[in-house]
Amino acid sequence: MTDSLSQRPHRRRNALTGEWVTVSPQRAQRPWQGEESAVPGNTEVTYDPDCYLCPGNTRASGHVNAPYTFPWAFDNDFPAVQTDLYARPVGINTSGSG
Repeated sequence: MTDSLSQRPHRRRNALTGEWVTVSPQRAQRPWQGEESAVPGNTEVTYDPDCYLCPGNTRASGHVNAPYTFPWAFDNDFPAVQTDLYARPVGINTSGSG
């Protein structure tokens, strides 16, 4: 069936808000009309002594990066959620008073 919901605009109910939203899946089939740029000739990565992610440089946390020569994973120096949040025991109040 070529006229299915996956190919034509339709409404769906948002289960979280109860609101109806319009879905237009056919928009994904439009031809690309965005900007096309030439690929730069020199894409070689260079060392930047001021870059906190470059090998051997000091990061915001004070740690010094390893002298890596391949893709490297970093810990986030400014995480949105504290990693040590549950590291210390939390007391449970069983007496019934707040």
